[in-house]
Amino acid sequence: MTPPDGSSARDATEQYAERLRRRAIGGLRFDGSERRRILGILKEVEEEIVIRLSRFNPTGVTQTAAQRRRLESLLTDTRARMREMIRDIRNTSASALTDYAAAEAAWAHTALNSAVSSAGIQTAIRVAPAEVLRGLVANAQIVGVPLNDWWSRQADSLTQGFAQQMRLGVAQGETLDQLIRRVRGTRANSFKDGIMETTRRQSAALVRTSVNAIGNQARTAVYEANADLITAEVHSSTLDSRTTLQCSARDGKSWDMQTKAPVGGHSVPYQVPPIHVGCRSVLLPRIGSGVRIPGQRASADGPVPASQTFETWLKNKTVAEQNDLLGPGRARLWREQKLTLSQLLDFRGDPLSLDELTRLYAN
Repeated sequence: MTPPDGSSARDATEQYAERLRRRAIGGLRFDGSERRRILGILKEVEEEIVIRLSRFNPTGVTQTAAQRRRLESLLTDTRARMREMIRDIRNTSASALTDYAAAEAAWAHTALNSAVSSAGIQTAIRVAPAEVLRGLVANAQIVGVPLNDWWSRQADSLTQGFAQQMRLGVAQGETLDQLIRRVRGTRANSFKDGIMETTRRQSAALVRTSVNAIGNQARTAVYEANADLITAEVHSSTLDSRTTLQCSARDGKSWDMQTKAPVGGHSVPYQVPPIHVGCRSVLLPRIGSGVRIPGQRASADGPVPASQTFETWLKNKTVAEQNDLLGPGRARLWREQKLTLSQLLDFRGDPLSLDELTRLYAN
């Protein structure tokens, strides 16, 4: 079909965008439930480590050679169990994400169908191909790294951190309780100074980023199945102080639905969010050939016009806030209108250093 134009296309675009904003709350709930479930499994990992540490207790003997033998037995035994439990986390997470991909694709199909129908556009919305959805999680990459590799890195980090801390503790003549505190952390520091805290924090960030990745990819699969109706994808970032430079520069940028080429004169390359670990951005579909999304979007300051980009939002912030978000040097070049936010990025979409920016734009 010929993509619709005019008010009907704008109405359909806005209706879908509003539905996706409300849908994001459901994504946060799923993200939260997944993080709680995986943190629960990591608590079991912690208990397993403590049990094995108590069983092989390298401090239970006094001779250095005997301590070394017990320590190496502990590390060998614990390493295998930790890797096994991280694999379990990876597999259960993949299963949940597969279900989530199907649910997001089904939602996007229903929401698009409802939006175009309400706007008076007569067309049948096609579903995403089943084989595409089945492969989303298996082929998922998070910031250029396969999802399975991220979990393997978690296992490597945990086992290496445990080995290092146990060797240090034994070398310093610590007691079993002190070795356990190296794993769990100390009550005085709310248990945030043990090796498990790093694993918990990194795993939570990975879950949050994975949920955003699979949600965006599932919805994009629906958009691509309807490329005769959807002409472009629009990057939408969160309007608050936590948004990174990569995402703030992308906010409001568009790419052709079929070719993925930049639309509107910018040169930022197309990428399905997440752009970085912890990314909260989404891609919105542009229905028809309209260039403006009406309505409102959320920001840290309350509702603002949906057409407002991160750059226009930032112009209303104080100099101190701008400096905090961009860095003083970048913010100064930006305020002096020597560059736009998108010019803070290189051809790959990565931030340029202040020295590089000064050489390119300061004169």
